Amino acid sequence: MICPSCEGIGVIFLPFSPKIKTLPCTRCNGLKEVPEEMKVWMENGELLKSRRIDKRFTLRKAAKFLNIDVTELSNMERGVIEPNLNIQYYLIKVITQ
Repeated sequence: MICPSCEGIGVIFLPFSPKIKTLPCTRCNGLKEVPEEMKVWMENGELLKSRRIDKRFTLRKAAKFLNIDVTELSNMERGVIEPNLNIQYYLIKVITQ
């Protein structure tokens, strides 16, 4: 699957630098493609995020409740890492009440 972050070019552009600068894409590590299972991670992450926001949970509040780092939860919601099934279950359970 073509990387959705860099759109298959392998780099991201730094928008606020005086000169045009690029960095290797952090999602695909410059490889231009991501594993197919990452698509599922991104879909699950979007669902978790939308439910969290609908219930007015901040990212920090949800991470604290789940006893995980804010960065880890953010990465799960963005599909950068595979969402832990226990985290998904508890977050959905709490947020859907």
